[in-house]
Amino acid sequence: MIRLSAESDREGLIFLWKEAFGDSEEAIGLFLDNRYIPENTVVSENDGKITSMLFLLDGKLSVKGKLFNSYYLYAAATLKEFRGRGIMKEMLDFSKHLSYEREKDFICLKPAEKGLYDYYASNGYKTVFSSETVVISADKTDDISVITSVDYDRFVWDDKSVDYAIKQHEFYGGKTLLCREGRCLYTVEDGTCTVKDIVFTGCDLRNMLHKIRISDAPTCFEIDLPFGYEIDSAEYSVKDSGMALAVSDRAENIISQINNAYLNLTLD
Repeated sequence: MIRLSAESDREGLIFLWKEAFGDSEEAIGLFLDNRYIPENTVVSENDGKITSMLFLLDGKLSVKGKLFNSYYLYAAATLKEFRGRGIMKEMLDFSKHLSYEREKDFICLKPAEKGLYDYYASNGYKTVFSSETVVISADKTDDISVITSVDYDRFVWDDKSVDYAIKQHEFYGGKTLLCREGRCLYTVEDGTCTVKDIVFTGCDLRNMLHKIRISDAPTCFEIDLPFGYEIDSAEYSVKDSGMALAVSDRAENIISQINNAYLNLTLD
């Protein structure tokens, strides 16, 4: 039976999460304590056991400057013994109908691995998100000029979601830079600073990286940027970074216009 979750499902969700993703109970509790909303969580139950789950997190998709009410689908999983029975497809269908009833426009997600893009495509999702991975030597960052602002489609999180993403990132040992030029979440390992999520206010990437160089002394940077930014002395690669399902009629009419949207703070 597929249904919305209840508080009494918490132990079943933890058991399934541990089997599917291998996280500690402390890490799972961090998510459940901060982001779990039973009526936004879809589960499948068999003889009293939670066999599948997925979480629908509130957000908005900005397309050509217009905001569309959306969900971000997160942590979809099925117990090993129940896989291969089509349960997740039924869960996705349930989520689509639920979203339509709640007047949402899109459901967005980031497949956990490349092979899952085909699976979600078979369920109606389209690849609309992408990002640029830029690799640049730390001693070249002072040559970066102020980046011209790019008007890009993007997924928009509320402040509560951003606060949790930072909390989760730091729980796993990541660092956060908050400054007048913007915000970024990053890690430093073996001299490489990986900037995973970035939001600009002043579009001065050079100054943001300079602050990290002072505090962490990396030798190079690997940065995920919204598509369309250009930086001299850097190597580029473009990758798909997420998918969206049009739920409403107006979403169906505009999804073909979404081009290289930016999806960050995906909690992966």
